[in-house]
Amino acid sequence: MSAVVAQQGAIEGNRFFVARMFDIGDVQQGTLILAYDLATGAEIWRKSLPVEFPATDWRNMMTGVRNGVVYATRAGNTNSSYLYALDASNGNTVWRSQNTVDQSTTESVTFTGSGDLVIGNFGNVRLVRALDGTTVWTRNRSAPSSDGSSVAVFGNHGYTWEAGSSGPTVDVIDLTTGTLLYKSAGIGGGFVQQLGLMVGPDGTVYAPRTQNNTLTDFFVAYTDTGSGLVEKWRYPMGYCPFASHAVGPDGSVYTYARTTPPTVVRLDPVSGAVIDNSPPLPSDFFQPRIAIDAAGKVFLTNGGFSQGALFAMNANLTHRWSVNIPNVNLGGPVLGAAGTLIVCGTGSNIRAYRDPGDTLPNDYTIFRGLYESGNLQSLWNSEDDRLVVKNGFVANVNEPPIAINVFGVAPLQTPANYQIRAEARVSTVGLTQEILAFNWNTQSFDLLDSRSGSLADQTVTANVPTNGNYVQAGTRLIRARIQYRRT
Repeated sequence: MSAVVAQQGAIEGNRFFVARMFDIGDVQQGTLILAYDLATGAEIWRKSLPVEFPATDWRNMMTGVRNGVVYATRAGNTNSSYLYALDASNGNTVWRSQNTVDQSTTESVTFTGSGDLVIGNFGNVRLVRALDGTTVWTRNRSAPSSDGSSVAVFGNHGYTWEAGSSGPTVDVIDLTTGTLLYKSAGIGGGFVQQLGLMVGPDGTVYAPRTQNNTLTDFFVAYTDTGSGLVEKWRYPMGYCPFASHAVGPDGSVYTYARTTPPTVVRLDPVSGAVIDNSPPLPSDFFQPRIAIDAAGKVFLTNGGFSQGALFAMNANLTHRWSVNIPNVNLGGPVLGAAGTLIVCGTGSNIRAYRDPGDTLPNDYTIFRGLYESGNLQSLWNSEDDRLVVKNGFVANVNEPPIAINVFGVAPLQTPANYQIRAEARVSTVGLTQEILAFNWNTQSFDLLDSRSGSLADQTVTANVPTNGNYVQAGTRLIRARIQYRRT
């Protein structure tokens, strides 16, 4: 469905769910909730919730999915409305909540281990039974501002912001009873706090304090001791309303630096020290959303409008590829089965990406040099089985005495990301290693990477431009060369 505003989606199983706003002027009938087949993009169902409060009901909003149920509401714009549970397979209503909720557009529900819903409203936190929508308990509290009311969950504890005279505090709530257990000290002054908390897989609580003020804006890590919150470290964070943060599979923490243009930083989870920095991520409005896959690859939308874009990076934040997605706003990214990545833009722009995996060589030739040992399969895996080539005769000293051509077939005609990865070592010092890719337009090899050869195994990844010149049209053939010359 075509949309004029991009919004965050969610994936469960083989379905993708999202609200698409096609008429911004029609508050109650200009947005629908849709379900799509994750593999094909085919629409499965669409839904408009009942208008219970004609004077105040807001747009249809999808706020979570769990155990085959999609949760949606017409709350928004500081107005309350009911929460609906919809059957994920067909969109039919399962139940309407006993009490109303007042979530904002960028907020979502979270879940206990048993699947019950933890709902952060502006004025309270509420536990709702997933079975029938009845309220288990309600704890009154005042959130600092809209879009900062969501509750992060770890074990039997819920973590939420509460407004305070010395700035927002992190409250810890017992999810069985709704009792306030303890809270942090205030993090800076002020009340504006337009993004929620996060808990890492080790139970570390991360509080991204942001109100566009260098005196108050810090990414703060806490240890929950069971009797209180103890600060581990804090990092001076850039302004990033409506953002999300992430923890990688190795425990690294990803947040945003105070740089112009904005950048992502990778932090040591123990000390908060900066491990890596990303390249600049220009955006006309920076409200980043981030997702990390099981291999540690980082995907980030910058939240921009005219400069909206999706960036793909390695775990160390080096660039893999990027693509412009105008008006991406809060439209992703979200990861699903088989590594499927979905990002939403405006118009009919819902994009699904799937990593086809590595392309293994299907042949090689020794352009220069003398064969010593190994075979094609020696090029497929990182192990001690190697293709060994010794230096050969050259007509002049400018020619590399060792040059190996490698051939393959690209999985796509126009891949979004094309890299050549080589693991190699040399047996003597004073050699330069070069990696080249064949340019089908110029019918010549272009140099991508040049560095000293290593006596120990050295893995080098060279980025190939994705301008279409390096994949042969029609056949999708690709060629690479690794060569060595005297330094």
